Amino acid sequence: MNRHHPWQGGFRVGWLDFVMLRYACEVVGSLDMLAVTCLDRPAELPSLQICRRYHCNDTLIERIVPAPALSLEYQEGITHTLRQCRPLLEPIADVDALLALLEHDLAIPVGITSRGATADDKRLTATASSTWMEQRHHL
Repeated sequence: MNRHHPWQGGFRVGWLDFVMLRYACEVVGSLDMLAVTCLDRPAELPSLQICRRYHCNDTLIERIVPAPALSLEYQEGITHTLRQCRPLLEPIADVDALLALLEHDLAIPVGITSRGATADDKRLTATASSTWMEQRHHL
């Protein structure tokens, strides 16, 4: 479990924010796979929720459009708008439903999952395993 340590400082936690995740994926560009960590944490919680949209001034926001070019004014506008928004949380059944939703909504496969702090707690998914085998075959 992540706790306060001198080398990392404070550690914030919260529900998975699909709006920010979509935005980050668009800004970064093409991704081969996702690595999803801390999947042991939801088992300790009474319920599991996610944020797929924000409510902002009578509008629902599901996507933040990245700037077409680097623009601090545009980024300031995004920040100003987001300060007026509140996340709309919705329940999700379990971690498996969360992983399926990630793959569906982002159209990016989950390649690695982690359900603990050690290397033994990490798993390659079938997608990652087949991709790794394909790459080895082409070497």
